[in-house]
Amino acid sequence: MLLKKIHLIAWRNYPTCEFRPHPELNFVVGGNATGKTNLLEAVYYLCTGESWRAGREDELINWDAERAELVGLLARDGYETRVTATIERGGRKRLTLSGRQVGKQVIRHAVGAILFTPWHLNLVQGPPHERRHYLDIELGSSHLQYSRSLEQYHRALHHRNACLREVASGRAGQALLEVWDEQVAAYGAKVLVYRLQLLRSFCPLAVRFYRDLTGGAETLGLRYASTVEFGGTDTEELLVRKLRSGLRVRRHEDLLRGATTVGPHRDELVILIDGRSARSYASQGQQRTIVCAFKLAELEMHAARKGRRHVMLMDDVLSELDPEHQQYLLRALVGKTQVFITTTQSFTLDGFKSRAGLFELQGARLREV
Repeated sequence: MLLKKIHLIAWRNYPTCEFRPHPELNFVVGGNATGKTNLLEAVYYLCTGESWRAGREDELINWDAERAELVGLLARDGYETRVTATIERGGRKRLTLSGRQVGKQVIRHAVGAILFTPWHLNLVQGPPHERRHYLDIELGSSHLQYSRSLEQYHRALHHRNACLREVASGRAGQALLEVWDEQVAAYGAKVLVYRLQLLRSFCPLAVRFYRDLTGGAETLGLRYASTVEFGGTDTEELLVRKLRSGLRVRRHEDLLRGATTVGPHRDELVILIDGRSARSYASQGQQRTIVCAFKLAELEMHAARKGRRHVMLMDDVLSELDPEHQQYLLRALVGKTQVFITTTQSFTLDGFKSRAGLFELQGARLREV
């Protein structure tokens, strides 16, 4: 998919702006608070139907306006497609694809985008729930059955936790807990199966891209640490039995805590560099490189599933990377898809001039350099 043009009207700090990006690499350069991330956010919104950072839709509208509009022209499967988004004060919004009003799920499925922001460094340095969220939402959201099983699992988990507190207080008997053990084990096994399937595709790709991004100087390791022991050939039925057994073994502790301590909601994706914990020892540059490897793997997985690549949006990705590793990253990106990179750094396009566009932002005015 290729974004040929996007027109912003009353979008955040932009009264109006038209952007005609390069089909391969796009560098948006500007000082702090000039609107680089706002421009990237507009592209993301047009591709997914939502913002990754706005708490309310009203935040997207320019201070002096009553509504914001985005109009984009995409080249997709050999055809040009018009995509629009209109946001009004009060939170009302309207998305269209080829003139037809649609929901954000349709936009995300038909267009889509891969996003890197500094927040994504939490995938490495943050607590385990950040990595579970990445597996479940950013990697797994395009798999409808995975999303459905995850929702059913969390519903069963909520009921089991409530039941634990009822039993501990004497207001319910343990027979009711058996019912919720079965539900948590059944849906938990489905979530585990989907996660392990995803990781079998994702891990080799991430490891390969990390090797490319470091010139082979470092090795990335990924390991799924579960609250139940499992083998690579375990069936869903066997995982149900293992989860059921784990829930019974930990029942006394769960009753004391009032919470379930066994299941995929407590699992962890362990990230290693040369065998050492990345969470504990990775530098800022290494953390960025890991997340970039993840995003490249994500891009390839979506391409394999959908037969086309999403655009790649990378906010402030070059900071903390030395010139050598910046070059490794750009070489890994060029030719794969259309890429948008924001940076405060002055940048030369040596080696990429014919395959990149350089755009400068000053006072919400965008010009190609």
